[in-house]
Amino acid sequence: MGLALDKDIERDYIKAIELYEEEIREGIASLDSYINLAVLYWLFAIDDFSHGLPQDVVDKWNIIGYYRFPIIIGMGKKKFPMNAEILFWEKYLICVFNGESFPEETCTSYDDGESLVPCFFIQV
Repeated sequence: MGLALDKDIERDYIKAIELYEEEIREGIASLDSYINLAVLYWLFAIDDFSHGLPQDVVDKWNIIGYYRFPIIIGMGKKKFPMNAEILFWEKYLICVFNGESFPEETCTSYDDGESLVPCFFIQV
């Protein structure tokens, strides 16, 4: 398990972001690192991390998250083109961010037979 993921699990989100970004800069980021980082930014962008953090931190990372989550997903798509998971998360994050519905049919369209992520979403 990587240090970024450890920090993510420990809910040290700012440090996790820094470490995921470092992995990307160094060219060693996995698919999961791109997805995890995009989701962290997205959660800040939708203001889901307002609890337990000082308001000035939340405000700062809300703005950063708003701009960074689509960029990170795009970078992940470049590194992992046609990967069902990155395509799924791109569509899901943007739809939910924009207040759009994400129907089951959309989920099943990303089922490549290898990834369980789209199927997991349908069950949740």
